[in-house]
Amino acid sequence: MSENSTEDKGLLQDKDVGETEAKEHKPLRDAKGRLLPGQTANPNGRPKGSKSTAEAFRNNPKALDILNKVIEIASSLGTDNEHKDATSCAKVVVDKIIPTLKAQDISIETDGSAGFVVLPKEKPSEKESNE
Repeated sequence: MSENSTEDKGLLQDKDVGETEAKEHKPLRDAKGRLLPGQTANPNGRPKGSKSTAEAFRNNPKALDILNKVIEIASSLGTDNEHKDATSCAKVVVDKIIPTLKAQDISIETDGSAGFVVLPKEKPSEKESNE
């Protein structure tokens, strides 16, 4: 397939198919430069033994100082000398401290004759039962 025939179909290929294709992966893209379905820009994935961003941060000796600075900036929210990033830092802190509530299924059994529904007893959470 020549380069012109792929362009006619609205497809772009970065290099001609040949010997270099085996060494360097260049996926097919559409006319806007987006990857086509089934194509990948990273065929080999993450290199073996590489650290995730979170793991690299945890192993950073300055991580605790950074977290303390984020909390310090968040604490300035609503004060006279509020930091310009106080709102963003406060959002990060709150998102990590207070988890997002998730919906739970409730099964309700009725005989169809009552004009009201009796809900089952609420089970205490693991946190409440440990206190």
